[in-house]
Amino acid sequence: MKKVFLTITAALSLCMLTLMANPAGDHCGKPQQVDGINVYIMSEPVDAYYKLGQVGSGTNTKLSEMIKQVVKNVKKQYPDADGAMLDAEKSLGYAIKFK
Repeated sequence: MKKVFLTITAALSLCMLTLMANPAGDHCGKPQQVDGINVYIMSEPVDAYYKLGQVGSGTNTKLSEMIKQVVKNVKKQYPDADGAMLDAEKSLGYAIKFK
């Protein structure tokens, strides 16, 4: 009986530590890649990064076309970029490089 109690206590402690380390709403995701570039839409990477510069996203109102244009511009203007962040509300893109 004592072993069962200790096992349950250890499992509950582990669950509590996990919840404290990752509070609700702070979940991580995996970005999609477009032409070898990680694309973050209205979000940012969890890993440390810095912005290489801003790129245009064209005049399209379709998100898929904006993404294609940002990736094309990032690859052309910043060939060593690791990813692209897209702010669809501002129609801007940013080339990023991980530290």
